[in-house]
This record gives sequence, structure tokens and C-alpha cells, in this order.
Amino acid sequence: MSVTVALVLRLVVRGSGSCLDERPLVNESNISISSAMEGHSTVTREVSRNIMGVKDAAEDTGKNASNVLSEVRILAQQASELERRVDHFLDSVKAM
Repeated sequence: MSVTVALVLRLVVRGSGSCLDERPLVNESNISISSAMEGHSTVTREVSRNIMGVKDAAEDTGKNASNVLSEVRILAQQASELERRVDHFLDSVKAM
């Protein structure tokens, strides 16, 4: 059972009586909660940085893929032109 739940249960059982002896527990609970929140905040920032890193890498990959596709199209055109010229050359050799 968590410290906070234990504290709430003690307060409910005691009713409206004095809670002065519960102050150290409350302070410990506050410190624990604060520490946990700080830890979660740190983890959240780290996860956010990692997500941004993945996003940036994905964008770079997309740009690079686009550049590769453009170069492949140019190579395909050059290959087609080379094939046309070789066919023309072979036709001229056969005609001799």
C-alpha cells in the first residue's frame, strides 16, 4: 500500500481528531511525490528528445530517398539513351 493511501486511511479512521503526529508522514509523502514527479519529468523530457531525434532522422531519410530516386531516374534515362545508341551502332555495322 502506498504511503499516500496509508495516510488517507489513517486520517479517515481518526475522523476529525488532531493530525499533528501525521506531519512527518505528510512531509515524507510530499518529498516522495515531488521526487517521483521530478523523475517522471526527466523521463518525459528524454522521451520527447528521442522522439524529436527519430522525427529528424525520418525526415532526413525521406529527403535522401527522394534524392536517390531522382538519381535513379537520371540513370534510367542515360541507360535508355545508351541502349538506343548501341542499337543504332549495331544496325550500322550490320548494314556494312
